[in-house]
Amino acid sequence: MDHIKTTADGRLWISNINSITRRAFRKHEIDYNLNLSFKPIDDRRRISGTTYEQIAFKDATAGEDIHTQYNEAVTTTVQRIRETDDRIVVNCGAGVSRSAAVTATAIAVIEEISFQEALEHVSDARASVNPYDAFREYGTVYAADRVDS
Repeated sequence: MDHIKTTADGRLWISNINSITRRAFRKHEIDYNLNLSFKPIDDRRRISGTTYEQIAFKDATAGEDIHTQYNEAVTTTVQRIRETDDRIVVNCGAGVSRSAAVTATAIAVIEEISFQEALEHVSDARASVNPYDAFREYGTVYAADRVDS
């Protein structure tokens, strides 16, 4: 799991699904996991006291359903940061595209910066970050809409 240093009290992390372990969650005192992959976190890897949510959507695709799920994932992340003291992990299969884009969009909204600036924060934490073009577009639009309003 990679820690993203943000003004959100340092409570935001990004990961791939294989790093979602009891040990990692205990070590980092994770309260909330948003899983964006189609593979659920199985019970053997869950830790009591942590909330697990799954909003699964595909990589490398675009469309109204994907866009809606993307926005739901961002909104969920932003609300958790604003309304709780939770330490949050956003993960997808590889921790490269979906989780990176959703996390960057949430940071952009919270810190009132551009999606690109926020993506650089995420890239500083996780060098392999490379969201698909559609997710970059969704993130840019979502962040601009929220920051401008």
